[in-house]
Amino acid sequence: MKKIMFLVVASLLAFSGCGEGEDGPSPFIGSWDSPCAIDPEGGSTKSHVLILDGSLSFDVWSFDTTNCAEPVVMNINGEGTYTENGTVSATLGGNSVKATRTDTTFTKYNMLISFSLVDTFNLIQFCGKSDWTSGVQIDVLSCFVPENPEKGLYYVDKSGGTDVIYFEAENSSKDADGYPTTLDPEGMTRN
Repeated sequence: MKKIMFLVVASLLAFSGCGEGEDGPSPFIGSWDSPCAIDPEGGSTKSHVLILDGSLSFDVWSFDTTNCAEPVVMNINGEGTYTENGTVSATLGGNSVKATRTDTTFTKYNMLISFSLVDTFNLIQFCGKSDWTSGVQIDVLSCFVPENPEKGLYYVDKSGGTDVIYFEAENSSKDADGYPTTLDPEGMTRN
C-alpha cells in the first residue's frame, strides 16, 4: 500500500511543468508509463501520466498479482494543472542533474477499490471514510494532497534512445523553498 501511495504522489508531483522552455516545448509534456513494480508487501502496481501544456491526468493501478495482471484491486486517478518553477541541481542515483521544480494544483483525486478491499477500508475508515463500496469512485483529494499546490521536481533523461522521466523521491529532503532535492531512480518511459 505504501508503494502505491508513493507512486500516486510521485506521479502527481512530477506533472508540474509548463509550456515553452528556453529550448522549445517542455520535455515534461507527453504520455508516460511506469514499469510493473513489485510491492514488497505483495502485489504490484503500474501507472500512467498524461502531461499536456499546463494540465495533467494520471492513473495508478494496483494488482493482487506480482506481474500487473488483472484483476485490478485499486485504481487511483486524478487531474490537475501545473507550472514549471525554474531549474535546480538535484541528485539522481548519486549523480547531480539539472532538474525542474514544479507547482501542481490537483483538481480531482479519486480512488476506486474492488470488493476484496471494501471491508478493510471501511473497518480502518481509510481516508476518514466508512462508506467504501466496490466499483464506486471516492474523492480522496484531502487525504493525498495536504498542500495544494504541491511542490515537485522532475528530470527527463533523453540519452538512452527512450526518454525517461524521474520524479522526486519519497522522503526527499527539501530545499529552502520547500522543493524536493532528490529524484527517485525508478523512472517512467515516454510512450
